[in-house]
Amino acid sequence: AHCRNGLRLAARSGAPFYSVHAGFCIDPAPEELGHQLKLSQREPREMYWKAFVKAVRELAREAESLGVLLLIENNVVASMNVLPDRSAPLLCSHHDEVNRLMSEAGSVSVALLLDTGHLKVSAGVQGFKMDEFLANAGQHIRAIHHNDNDGAQDTNEALTDGYWFLPHMPRFREAFHILEVHDQNVEQIQRQFALLSAAAQRSE
Repeated sequence: AHCRNGLRLAARSGAPFYSVHAGFCIDPAPEELGHQLKLSQREPREMYWKAFVKAVRELAREAESLGVLLLIENNVVASMNVLPDRSAPLLCSHHDEVNRLMSEAGSVSVALLLDTGHLKVSAGVQGFKMDEFLANAGQHIRAIHHNDNDGAQDTNEALTDGYWFLPHMPRFREAFHILEVHDQNVEQIQRQFALLSAAAQRSE
C-alpha cells in the first residue's frame, strides 16, 4: 500500500519514477538501517524471494497503468551484515539477482536504480568486481544514486576526481542522476554536478 501510494504521488506530481529498495530476508527495525542488523532470517531465502517478486509484479501493474517507472534500488551488504554461511539477507546486491528480478518481474515498467556506494561495499564483501556488475546488469539501470565511501561501509561521502564511477558516465548519459551525499553546501553540490557532467561528455 505504501508503494502504491508512492507511485500515485509520482504520477500526480509528474515525476518519471518511484523507487524503493529491494527486499530483505529479515525484518529490521528502522533504527538498524545503515548499521549492524539483527540477522534473524528464519526461512529459506527462496521464500523471501518469491514474496518480493510477487509484490514487484503487483506494483508493476500499478506503475504501467500510471505511466511511471518502478525502480528497484540495489541493497548494500556490509561485512557486519553477512550471515554465518556467508550469504546476505538483503536481496539484489549482486548482478545475478538483479537480472533474475528483471526477468521474473516481466514488465518494462520495472528497472534498476543503481546506488554506486551500495555497489562499492557489496562488491568488496561478496567478492565480485563493480565493473562486472555494470557489464552484467547495466542494461537495467535507469537512475543512479551517486555517492562514495571507503569500500567498507556505506557512508555517502562526497565525490572527488577519484570517484570510481566517473569513467562509466558516458554509457549512462540518459539515466536520471541523483547526488546522494551528506553535509554539502550549494557550492560543493555544484562542483560535484560539474564533475559528473564533464565525465558524461567524454567519449565512451
